[in-house]
Amino acid sequence: MPTTKINLNQKTMLRKLSLILVLTFAFLGLSAQETQAVEGRDIVDYISVPGPIKIGDNEYFLYWSKKNSATWFQQKYLRSDDDYDNYQELINLSFYNKEIDIEEAVRKKVESLQNRKTQVNDNYSFVDVIESPDGKEIIVDYLVTIVPKEGAGEAYAEYNIDRFRPTKNGDQNGFLIYTYSKRFYSSDFRGTAKYINKQRNKMLDRVITTPMPNIKLTGK
Repeated sequence: MPTTKINLNQKTMLRKLSLILVLTFAFLGLSAQETQAVEGRDIVDYISVPGPIKIGDNEYFLYWSKKNSATWFQQKYLRSDDDYDNYQELINLSFYNKEIDIEEAVRKKVESLQNRKTQVNDNYSFVDVIESPDGKEIIVDYLVTIVPKEGAGEAYAEYNIDRFRPTKNGDQNGFLIYTYSKRFYSSDFRGTAKYINKQRNKMLDRVITTPMPNIKLTGK
């Protein structure tokens, strides 16, 4: 799959990094949203993506949603046999009902990951940035390792692919971050990093070639 590397240092001098992507967004009121019951809970489908979302042969069903602010809507999807607290694979959709500069959003994400690597001394983490073959998306893929406090759970490595893409909500400019997340529950971070290195191109191709969902807010 042909991709183009993005040199973030070259982008830095072109624009100042926006420190706030959400708080200055315009107000959007929601009225009647579609809901569905999941394990006895009513889940609101804010963005007209009820699922399932398909990646290859796998299907991911809407499990959780939240209106984080007036213009930031978030929905998470799991496979039917997965557990939310200890998931193996997850899809997260974050939709912003506002035009956002894609380069600034990507740079902010990369900087946060680079800062984290230093702060927690994550020797096996990495972050890389590519452009989609059609030039409409920037993709950030990265590996982080998590070591909980004693008795707080199992250590794991988490590999994520974030697709940053300007999109539309009707005539309104918007911005979508489509994240595929895969966890490896093991303290053998070296082995996981080697596995990711071998499988990375295949996973990237599978996720990047999956069609983006059409977004439409369910309230007016």
